[in-house]
Amino acid sequence: MARWVTVQEASAALGVSQDTIKRRLRAGTMPGRKEPMEKGERWLVELGDDVPLATAVPSQDESPALREIIDLLKNERAELWQEVASRRREVEELHILLQRSNEQVRLLAMPGQSNGTASAPVSAEPAQDPQSQTKAAMAAATSVPVQKPGFLKRLFGAT
Repeated sequence: MARWVTVQEASAALGVSQDTIKRRLRAGTMPGRKEPMEKGERWLVELGDDVPLATAVPSQDESPALREIIDLLKNERAELWQEVASRRREVEELHILLQRSNEQVRLLAMPGQSNGTASAPVSAEPAQDPQSQTKAAMAAATSVPVQKPGFLKRLFGAT
């Protein structure tokens, strides 16, 4: 004796998509009928008794193992979100430090401007190129001394 099942149940039992079942029903290659519903119609598919219906509930043997895997994945996800939040805070702090250092470099690179700190002594030497001025300003801002040229470069001059 044949039984009538929904498109969803038929697709699970036959191992094909719901769209495939609907295409076969419209083409007439699979026995089925439309059943009127409150809001439209739904297809019912005729399956033989020899076709077992698939169950969505896992067996009792699989349930604890699946539950353990799900819990493990949830814990890992929570840890990863905490790591993301921590990295976001670090990035925000780095942005603040970068803005502060850029402001210091900008203030130091502007000759003759008073910013509330002692200004560098004015020398009678010719003006340096802008790249050298920027390097010197960055070195002063980060309190790292400017590196002297090596012994051979001082001895023989720049090559």
